[in-house]
Amino acid sequence: MELQPDVIFAQSTPALAVAQQASRSIPTVFAGVSDPVEQGFVSNLAHPGGNITGFANYEFSIAASHSHCAALPAGAMRPTSAQC
Repeated sequence: MELQPDVIFAQSTPALAVAQQASRSIPTVFAGVSDPVEQGFVSNLAHPGGNITGFANYEFSIAASHSHCAALPAGAMRPTSAQC
């Protein structure tokens, strides 16, 4: 990387892929990335390792705990978003 910035910010999955290719040493922060663990950007969200860290669009590991929200019968009272 020619400019050698102090940090790289990537705001999408494609931008993070380019940043990862550009440098393995410059700290990189991401937001708006879809499943960074599955895509191999970080080893896990709690301890990402390497030079990349950030915020995912969705935390896939908690998806199962929200499955009850979709399983309600028709006409049932829906829980608030705080419950889902």
